[in-house]
Amino acid sequence: VYTTTAVDETNKSFTSTVSGAILSQGYTSAEPQISKKLAENAAARAAVEAEHPEVYGELAAFDVAVAVAPAKGQKRKADAPPMGDKNELNHMMQMLLSRSVTKDDVLYTLTTIEGDKPSYSATVALPTYEGSPTFQGAPALAKKDAEAAAAKVAIAAF
Repeated sequence: VYTTTAVDETNKSFTSTVSGAILSQGYTSAEPQISKKLAENAAARAAVEAEHPEVYGELAAFDVAVAVAPAKGQKRKADAPPMGDKNELNHMMQMLLSRSVTKDDVLYTLTTIEGDKPSYSATVALPTYEGSPTFQGAPALAKKDAEAAAAKVAIAAF
């Protein structure tokens, strides 16, 4: 039987006591927990540790950390995925132009290079930016990679 009580009037931390006929005494969670479930879990751990230390030692070796859900109103923190070169160039142009980028602001031109294996070379033009710069990327086997190479050259120039 679990008896769980709030530690303070905000109901944001709890302690729990577990007792029963098969236990020699009641066991209480050592520290307040952020939920009733975690408080009951802590009380059960205290009971197993005291009543069956050999089992508790084995379980502790395989213990998995309990993931605590963020409080309401908090977003999960995660590392942002790396931005591709074309996306980074579009973002940079958006900052430089102080407005959203349109399809006319960043123009890619592909040239096919004939050979045993066809490859591609790309140029990127920025016609709406001052001086209308154009950048040539290194050749690549895929069109997407050629455009990314041109974007990378443009980014490096700024």
